[in-house]
Amino acid sequence: MSYQLYKTDAIVLSSYDTGEAHRTFELLTEELGFVRATARSIREEKSKLRYSLQDLSVSNISLVRGKEVWRITGANEGFNIYHALKHDSQKERSILRVVSLVRRLVHGEEQNRELYEIVRNAVSFLQTSESCDEADDRFEILTVLRILYNLGYLARRSSYEKLLDSIDLNTELISSVTSVRRDLIESINTSLSESHL
Repeated sequence: MSYQLYKTDAIVLSSYDTGEAHRTFELLTEELGFVRATARSIREEKSKLRYSLQDLSVSNISLVRGKEVWRITGANEGFNIYHALKHDSQKERSILRVVSLVRRLVHGEEQNRELYEIVRNAVSFLQTSESCDEADDRFEILTVLRILYNLGYLARRSSYEKLLDSIDLNTELISSVTSVRRDLIESINTSLSESHL
């Protein structure tokens, strides 16, 4: 019996040990959406996959669908978000909160390229932007707003609809959060409260 091989870019959201030497990964993929997949024998020293699948890695991953689970058959790490941001604790905490929110909100397998791009753009922006002040939460507010809107947890409002017209991130867009910051926080908190998240 032959299995179809899927290759997709993915962000490793988290992972946990399973069995003797296996590990299960929660992936946000470009092609397949949220996927839980197992890498067999990855915890053995001879495993070639172990360095390409660290938590918060952005990798190109090869997957096959087994009878009950996805299996990872190959991976090439592009870069590791944690290592890229480890010298800026504010950025690191910010992206960890974004990843944690995605893990809480997304459960089923369903293609959602836009969600992948929102998170990927957030990572790219943090990599290239200057250090931000601990009190400056505008990047995170905008990213969370877009995630909630993409997943249907948040309605569009005229006061901030321009922030939802694109998934790009740049300093100009983040600056425009300032004038509607209070409204955005209220909308985000109401959305999370009503969703019991």
